[in-house]
Amino acid sequence: MDSMQFFYKRFLEILEDDLVNEVLNAINMKKIPEGWNDTTIVLIPKVNDPTLVSQFWPISLCNVV
Repeated sequence: MDSMQFFYKRFLEILEDDLVNEVLNAINMKKIPEGWNDTTIVLIPKVNDPTLVSQFWPISLCNVV
């Protein structure tokens, strides 16, 4: 089980009503709410004291609903 499945299974009782309402609202309004498609790109250093772009791993942090 990946971490997102674990998260949703673990906290479903707390999240369920809000999550269902958000998704249904997006479907009914035919509009994706602001922020749902946001992605942040973060550079993680591969080495201590990197000086070149090639010494970083780009990681995408995406919202998940």
